[in-house]
Amino acid sequence: MRNIAFATAFLFTLSLYAQVTGGRAMFEFLNVPANAELAAWGGQNVSVKSKDPAMFLANPALLHDEMHKVASLSYMPYLENVKMYSLVAAAEVGKIGPIALGFKYLNYGTLDERAEDATFLGTFRSNDYAITLGKSYTIGTITLGVNAKFLGSELASYRAHAWAI
Repeated sequence: MRNIAFATAFLFTLSLYAQVTGGRAMFEFLNVPANAELAAWGGQNVSVKSKDPAMFLANPALLHDEMHKVASLSYMPYLENVKMYSLVAAAEVGKIGPIALGFKYLNYGTLDERAEDATFLGTFRSNDYAITLGKSYTIGTITLGVNAKFLGSELASYRAHAWAI
C-alpha cells in the first residue's frame, strides 16, 4: 500500500513539470491546411491518395510514385491581410524512391503596435514558415513516411526557429 501511495505521488509530481508555460503549443500554423483539397478533408488526410503532392505536408505516407515531376502551388487568402502560400514539388528519385520538398508561408500582414493606453507606437509584421522534406517507402500494401521540417516564426522583433521530424 505504501508503494502505491509513493508511486501515485511521484506521478502527480511529474505531471506538474509537464505543463507548457504561456500556451498549449508552438507553431500552431502547422495545423492550417496547406491547400484547398486538404482543407476539404477537414485539414487531415490519413488514407486517401491524391496526385496533389501538397498532401504529404499533412501525412508523408501519402507520397507515392504517381507524383513524379508534379508540383503544387497554392494561395489562400484569409481575413484582413492574412495570406498563406504553399509550394510543393515531388519526384521519384531512382533507388531512393518518392521524395518531396515543400514550403509553407503564412503572412499575417502589417499590424499596429500600441501601448497599454492605446497610443499608436508604429507597425510591425508577423509571419510563419515551414520548409519540409518528405520521404515515403512502400512495403506491400503498407506505406510508411517521414517528414523533416525547419520551422520559423516572426512577430515584430521576436523570432523562433525549430527542427521537427
